[in-house]
Amino acid sequence: MVPIGRPIANTRLYIVDAQLQPVPVGVAGELLIGGTPVGRGYHGEPELTAGKFIADPFSTDPHARLYRTGDLARYRPDGNIEFLGRIDHQIKLRGLRIEPGEIEAALTSHPLVDAAVVALRGVDDGARLVAWLHSSHPEAELIEAVRGHLRQRLPDYMVPSAFVVVPAFEHLPNGKLDRARLPEPGDNLDHVAPVNALEAQLTAIWQEVLGQARISTTANFFELGGNSLSATKVVARIRRDLHAKLEIRSLFAHPTISSLAKRITDTQPIDYAPVTPLPAQAHYELSPAQTRLWVQDRLNAEQAGGPLPTSLLFEGVLDVDALVRAFRALSERHEILRTRFVLAGNQPVQQVLPPGEAAFAVEVVDLQDAEDRDAQAMSIHASERLAPMDLATGPLFRVKLLRLSEVRHVCICTMHHIVSDGWSTEVLLDDLSKIYDAFVQRRDNPLPALPIQYKDYAGWLNRLLAGPEGERMKEYWLTRLGGGLRALELPGDLEQPAAPSWKSWQFELSAAETTALESLGKRHGATLFIALLSAIKALFYRRSGQEDIVVGTPVAGRELPELESQVGPYLNVLALRDRVAGDDRFDTLLTRVRDTTIEAFSHPLYPLDRLLDALHIKRVAGRNPLFDIGLTLQNQRQGAVDRYAGQVRIAELPDHDLQRADPEAATDFWFLAEPRAEGLAISVVYHAGRFSEALVQGLANELTSVIGEVLADPGVRIRNLTLGQRALHAEARQPTVELSAF
Repeated sequence: MVPIGRPIANTRLYIVDAQLQPVPVGVAGELLIGGTPVGRGYHGEPELTAGKFIADPFSTDPHARLYRTGDLARYRPDGNIEFLGRIDHQIKLRGLRIEPGEIEAALTSHPLVDAAVVALRGVDDGARLVAWLHSSHPEAELIEAVRGHLRQRLPDYMVPSAFVVVPAFEHLPNGKLDRARLPEPGDNLDHVAPVNALEAQLTAIWQEVLGQARISTTANFFELGGNSLSATKVVARIRRDLHAKLEIRSLFAHPTISSLAKRITDTQPIDYAPVTPLPAQAHYELSPAQTRLWVQDRLNAEQAGGPLPTSLLFEGVLDVDALVRAFRALSERHEILRTRFVLAGNQPVQQVLPPGEAAFAVEVVDLQDAEDRDAQAMSIHASERLAPMDLATGPLFRVKLLRLSEVRHVCICTMHHIVSDGWSTEVLLDDLSKIYDAFVQRRDNPLPALPIQYKDYAGWLNRLLAGPEGERMKEYWLTRLGGGLRALELPGDLEQPAAPSWKSWQFELSAAETTALESLGKRHGATLFIALLSAIKALFYRRSGQEDIVVGTPVAGRELPELESQVGPYLNVLALRDRVAGDDRFDTLLTRVRDTTIEAFSHPLYPLDRLLDALHIKRVAGRNPLFDIGLTLQNQRQGAVDRYAGQVRIAELPDHDLQRADPEAATDFWFLAEPRAEGLAISVVYHAGRFSEALVQGLANELTSVIGEVLADPGVRIRNLTLGQRALHAEARQPTVELSAF
């Protein structure tokens, strides 16, 4: 694409993101014009003037203005500006904001493409990106070349799923493109059907996991929206349905159905035994995670990270009786919710109570007449976290319903960590909405009985760890983490108090930066998570000078499909260890981190506490013994999706109480990243007794700087990263639940 040049005399040009922050070289953003040529506005159009002529945040002159052109552009490395299209042509696909002009620019940068147009076709689940190309080159060869060209430059979701080659583009009398006359892509375009039974089975698995009805056997899993979590689900279903001994790294190495089918034919049959129901007995053994939580509770109940409340907002006329019955049905469905933990001899065991013996009730609190009902609701939520739960007597699942008005209720569901995790919360919300909807309509519980329960999984995992597979997992982690681990040598700037506490600092990467970072990862066979993890490791090397960097990350621990609908503490935490050197190029580090991450995700079940024992690592109160940095990418946040039951909308209220799903992850810094339409929202949860808000804000600035530098030059040496600071769209947060939604 031809550049539009550089600023002329007395003119300033800026390319910014949605928060009006400058974007790195090569990243698309809105073009703003400042300087002498900028007028005062539109005559007689105050509203239009206010939207297009804004205060200049980069000028010391309080009267300076910038003009928002609405044009999408980016800076080239040579200082020229490249026009990419209009922002008002922006589209949304599966919740992600896409600039067609950026895709069109990437297309026309290919020497075989004379002109290109990109648009959205279809609606809802059938929506897809289509590219129309004008070229004199043979169609089949052109499309293959162009697709590969885009995959090297754009993230997966910006690569069109269909291409149409046209002899010319039709235009309107005013010279603009006549989009109505763009030919529709053929239904069979770009689709390769399964050629055998194995490919057909794999196609069905991908369709189920990705939620897409039509998938080509040549389509790349990660370009279809797959990530590490959905890859884990695919591998689990392959193990169950095809009895193939496959690991997650195989899907990264063979990301199409056709190539994965060939890989499976060469694998040995799986040697995992299925999870089967245990015979009825008085007591059942604990899982390793439950054992650790039980020991922590005995040593210090207040620091064990026990009660975990979730607040739900119900909008609409609520049938309280049906809701109470639905919660009781949940307790009957999931045995773990009516389980207590007692001693049998000297050993802790699980004791599952019959539904009629479990102490469970829904407490209703009427706040309709309270003047400060929002404040009272927040106070009740906070008290739920502090209210103790006795593991030996229970209940470990309790519910409070706060009535704010006839059509607004808040329900606080509290579970102990020993019976739940974050995934479990989403399972319960899905089950609750379906059961409540049925009860309101005077129908029976629509959910079938579960074939297994958490106690069955606990027995299965203990047997697995005691056998050859457990020994293999243990040896892998001893090899990865042996040889001595050093604590992060990043001195705090505060005096550490006796009782540790945490706060958070929140900031955002723009949509353009997020897209570019994902694209950088993709070019090296990595995900957005791995690219962000690499940037974090580079940052802490530059900050501390340490070459041995270990970062913790949670994994769901649900390696079998039948565990996806279960409630219980399945989550495990993995320690990702890499060596970082100043002479490393960033793209070299990215490849190394990719390999480490994929290998670790292929060994997700070995419990953290057993690993500590095997490594002979001493536990220190208030510090994680394996790592001081953590990262979570919430790339499938089910709780952000509203549920509807009867005449009620059910929304999970966001909770910034900083309680990570694993209470042992008491790190100095934990990065929580969540992709959104406007970019990547990142919270840095930090040890407030050791580090000040100013220090953490500096880290956030430096991380965005690192990301900007590696996007501009992926081959930059780690030692040459400047960590230059820039302004952030950020805010500090105290631990709190957002009850202002009331």
